[in-house]
Amino acid sequence: MANKTMGIWTAKDAIFADDINENAAHIQFLNNHQVLRFPDPADYRVYFRGIIPRFYSGQSITVQLHITNENGTGDTIWYGALQRHNLNDPLVTNSYGTEADGLATSSASANYVIRETGGMDFTTAAYRDNLAAGDMFTLRIRRDGTFGGDDLGVTAYLFTVHMYEVYS
Repeated sequence: MANKTMGIWTAKDAIFADDINENAAHIQFLNNHQVLRFPDPADYRVYFRGIIPRFYSGQSITVQLHITNENGTGDTIWYGALQRHNLNDPLVTNSYGTEADGLATSSASANYVIRETGGMDFTTAAYRDNLAAGDMFTLRIRRDGTFGGDDLGVTAYLFTVHMYEVYS
């Protein structure tokens, strides 16, 4: 059975935290394309919301990013986390599942869109925050610009986020 798309988000779908202590990605236009800007060398975050589709059967979930950069080659380190929103629970609850990590290697010139290598895999219930079909959720995406493995050295831009269920 083929993988099934569970959500696709772009910069216009982004939600930004109102916490002044959190570095939020910025919306920017890059060659007439609306993107999310993740400057280097700090940690920046952005959030997306959705509802798990009814077809979801509890398999692994992968989140894949499509990114580009200003003018550099190297690796960017990304993390994703899922948070389930139960009905009648306060929205102030911060109960994200375990972060999944991903690596994007940029070897092309500036402004070439690449797909993150492998994607961020949410393989267990702890990573998926026990999500089930029909659940509301928030997906947090974070560039870890202060981690030693993130050696791109320039701003990264996020074009799209693709979340899908992986069938084995």
